[in-house]
Amino acid sequence: MSDREILELILSKISNIESDVATLKNDVNVLKADVATLKNDVEILKSDVAALKSDVEILKSDVATLKSDVSILKEESKELNRRMNIVYDQVANLTEFQTEMRMFREEVNKKFDFIIKSQDIYREWLAEHEIAIRLLKKAN
Repeated sequence: MSDREILELILSKISNIESDVATLKNDVNVLKADVATLKNDVEILKSDVAALKSDVEILKSDVATLKSDVSILKEESKELNRRMNIVYDQVANLTEFQTEMRMFREEVNKKFDFIIKSQDIYREWLAEHEIAIRLLKKAN
């Protein structure tokens, strides 16, 4: 092989190496761009995670508030049930009293009717006696 051929071969190899280096530089630049994009994406994800953590804390607070509210509602429900039972008992007592009063009124009305009938009979009896007394007075 002649010097010229060796030089051409070396030149060809150098050209190939330069081409490979240019390709590697291009690939490195693409990788750098991809890494920059990944860094940006990681920052966005970190921001999203921070926002989610904040939202979870808010939800935990809301759940605690709801638990407290439910506890209060349960206590109020117990109180309302207690009061409702008192009212129920009072209504039952009033119903019983009303029934007793109806029976008492019926009994009083029966006695009153008896008194009225008796009074009518006494009036008739008194009228008969007055007539008899007047007749006796006239006869004397």
